[in-house]
Amino acid sequence: MIQASFLGIESFREVAQLFVNGVVNGAGYGLLGAAFAIILGTTGRFHFALSLNYALGAFMAAVLIGDGGLPFGLAVAIGLLIAVVSSVLCEAIVYRPLARRAASAPCCRSSWPRWASSSPARTSCSSSGARRRGRCRVRPRAP
Repeated sequence: MIQASFLGIESFREVAQLFVNGVVNGAGYGLLGAAFAIILGTTGRFHFALSLNYALGAFMAAVLIGDGGLPFGLAVAIGLLIAVVSSVLCEAIVYRPLARRAASAPCCRSSWPRWASSSPARTSCSSSGARRRGRCRVRPRAP
């Protein structure tokens, strides 16, 4: 076996542990990326606090295991519950009021359905100035 002690690697066991750590961390990042994609795809807005809630759940589970002495499964369930409650509070306190305020603003009301709709649409605007001011009617294309 080739020794790679100059890299700080003393044994095959360390290499295997680093590999497992990389797979676990990569799975966590993949889960976080999938969560961002699902939330953005369903709600149409980017959830900035998702990373906070994700980390909060994991941190609370780790604290409950280490300091609280709880079993792993119970600590993970409590951490997940804390993350869900934190996410729901974030939605209710921050995102819903912002969405209501944006929906009542005249500049945003007409542009929201146009860029969010998945069906191709055409406008009945005669000039680009009317499009910019939001005075266009959006009609769905005939199939």
